Amino acid sequence: GTDASGHDDDTTEESKLTQSEISNIETSEEVERGSNELKPKRICSSSFSASKKANMKNQLESDKNDLKQKKKVSGSFNSFEQGIIKDYLLQYRNGAEKRYNGVHDSKSGAPRCDGQKYSILPQNGGEQNNNENFRFEKLSICGHMFPALTEDILELPYLALPSTLGNKHRKAIYNICLDVGLYHTGTGNISIPADRQAVVSIYPDGFDHVPNLEIPTSFPVIQCKPWFYRNDLCAIDSSDTSLNPHLKSRRLVQDSTKNGREMIESLIDQPGKCLRDGVDFIDFHKVENEDLSNVSEPDIYKNAIDNNDSIFVLIDSTIKMKKCLKDILEDAYPNEIAFDLEMYNESKFVQATCLLQLATDTGREYVIDVLAPGVWDMVSSLAPVFADRSVVKVGHGIQSMDISSLHRDFGIFVVNVFDTQVAASKLSLQKYLGLANLCEFYGLRGECRKQYIALKKLYQRQDWRKRPLTNEMITYGLYDVHYLLKLRQILIRDLTIQELWQNPTGRNKIEDIQVKNSLSLINKKAETYENGDDEVSGRAYGLNVTDVGCDGDDSEGYFTPNEEDEEGNKVSNHVLFNSDIEKDKESTFQAKDLRKHIDLMSVLTTSQQHCLSFWKNHIESPKKNNLLNQVVGKLDESRGELW
Repeated sequence: GTDASGHDDDTTEESKLTQSEISNIETSEEVERGSNELKPKRICSSSFSASKKANMKNQLESDKNDLKQKKKVSGSFNSFEQGIIKDYLLQYRNGAEKRYNGVHDSKSGAPRCDGQKYSILPQNGGEQNNNENFRFEKLSICGHMFPALTEDILELPYLALPSTLGNKHRKAIYNICLDVGLYHTGTGNISIPADRQAVVSIYPDGFDHVPNLEIPTSFPVIQCKPWFYRNDLCAIDSSDTSLNPHLKSRRLVQDSTKNGREMIESLIDQPGKCLRDGVDFIDFHKVENEDLSNVSEPDIYKNAIDNNDSIFVLIDSTIKMKKCLKDILEDAYPNEIAFDLEMYNESKFVQATCLLQLATDTGREYVIDVLAPGVWDMVSSLAPVFADRSVVKVGHGIQSMDISSLHRDFGIFVVNVFDTQVAASKLSLQKYLGLANLCEFYGLRGECRKQYIALKKLYQRQDWRKRPLTNEMITYGLYDVHYLLKLRQILIRDLTIQELWQNPTGRNKIEDIQVKNSLSLINKKAETYENGDDEVSGRAYGLNVTDVGCDGDDSEGYFTPNEEDEEGNKVSNHVLFNSDIEKDKESTFQAKDLRKHIDLMSVLTTSQQHCLSFWKNHIESPKKNNLLNQVVGKLDESRGELW
C-alpha cells in the first residue's frame, strides 16, 4: 500500500530544503489556517461582483505569466529585507481591516450590500482624502515584485504574493505572518515547485476564494472508528455486569490479539503447515517457462453484474459489500486470496485505511472503498477468511503497514501468508523488490507495464482520503493485487526448481551412483578380456548388466574396451541402458516434497513473522509534536503577548 498526508509541500531543487525545514513550512501553514483564537474572527463577504472575481483571477494569472519569464530565486531574505516585508504586510493587514470595518456593521458584523466603496486611511494616521485611495507602491525585494496595495487589492479576500518566491522565501514570509497576525497558505500544484505561490489573508475563510487551492481532506472519524479503540464491541459475557462496555471492549481486543498471535506463531514454528496436502503442488513441465506476459490486464468492469451496473469491482455501498461477502464467504470460497491496502499515513501515530483490494483464485477482484457510508463496519466480516489457515493470503511488503492497519481498523489477523517481497529478496532480486519492478522482471510487457508504472508514479503517494475515486485510482488499486497469485506460483518455482528438478538430489543421484558402479565393474571385465579370459571373451560385446552388479537390472549394454578413464582404466564411452534406467525425470512435486526445501521454508517463516506486526498503542509525546512546538515557540518569542 501507498500513503499521503495531504500537507502542503514546497520542495524545489534550487533551495534543497531539509525535511525539518519543509515540516516547519507545512506546520506554520496549518497553524495559521486553523488557529482562529489568535486573531479576530472576521468573516469574508462572499458577495463579490463578477469584476472582483475577475480581478482575483487576473492577479494570479498575471503572476503565472510573469513566472514563465522569471525563474524561482533561490536563497532567503536577510534581516533588513524581512523588516521591509513585515512593514508591507502590516500595511496590508491594517488597510484590509479598515476596509472590513467600513463595509460591515460594527454591531452585527453583517456585510453591507449597498455597493459603496470606502477609502482607506494611510498607515501613518494622516487625514483621509476622499479623492485618493490608500496605496502602498509596488515593492521590489531581491527581484521579487510585491503588488501595490490599492483599494481594489485590499477589497479582495486574500493577497497573492509574488510567484517567483522560492521555498526559503515563503518560509520566511510565513514566519513574519505569525508575528503580524495573518492567515497564510500555499497554492498551486504541489508536484510542480514552479507552480507554488504564497497567499495571505486577514479572513479565516479568505482562502475559500483562491482558485485551485487544495483544501486538506478530512477523515470521517465518527463513521470510521478503528476496531482497536472502539468501546462498543460485542460483550464477552452479557451476564457479566461487573465490567462496563469500555473494559469489556478492551478485554475483547486483548483476547482476540492473543488468539491471533498464537495462530500465527504455530506456523512460524512449523512453516510446512503453510503448504496444504492435495492443494499445493508444482509441475515444472507446465510452469518452467511461465511468466506474466500472458496475464490479462486489470479490468474494472470485469465483475459487472449487468449492463446497468456502474463498476461492480468498486465496492462503495452496503448492498455491494453484502454481495462481496456472499461471494467470498459462501458462493466461491477461495483457496488463495491476494490483498493490498491504500492508507492515509500522516505519521506512525496517525494512520487510517482508505482502500482494501482483494483478488481471489476464483477470478473475482474487488476494490473496497472502506470510507463509503456503512462499508467500514462490514469489513470486519472478512476476518474469518483471513484467519483461515487453509486459505493462503498473498501480499507484497506486508510488514510495513498492511498487517497493522488490518488489525487496528478491522480486527483482522492474517494467518498463512506468502510475502512476494520476501521471496524476491531470497532470490537476490534486490533491484526488483518493488512490486511494479518485480512484475516487469517476470515478463510484464507492453501497455500493461507502461500503464502500471505510470499509475504507480501518479498514485503511490496519493492522498487516498479524497473522494470520489476516479477510474485511474481504481485501476491502480487493482494492479497491486492482480498479479500476486501468479507471482506466488512463479516465485515458488524459482525457489525450488534448481534443487528439486534441474539439479536433483534424490532418485537421480542414486542412479548416478549405480551407473558409476556399473562402469567400474565393466572396466574389470575389460582387463580380464585383454588377459585372455575365455569366460568373458564370448560375451564381451553382449555383457549382461546383472553380472556387473546393477542391482538386479537385466538390461543389456555394450562397451568398446580400448579407451581409458582418468585413472587409466579401460572403459567404454558407449554404454547404453534401456528406459528402465534412463527414465524421464519427475516433474510434479507435492506439498510433502516442497516442505523439504530450505529456502521455501525460510520464506514462509519470514512471511508469518511479518504477520505479527500488530498495531501498538503508542502515544506521541507532546515534546515531539511539531505543531505544538511551533506555537509554543512563537508564544515564547512574543513574551506572552499572545497569551
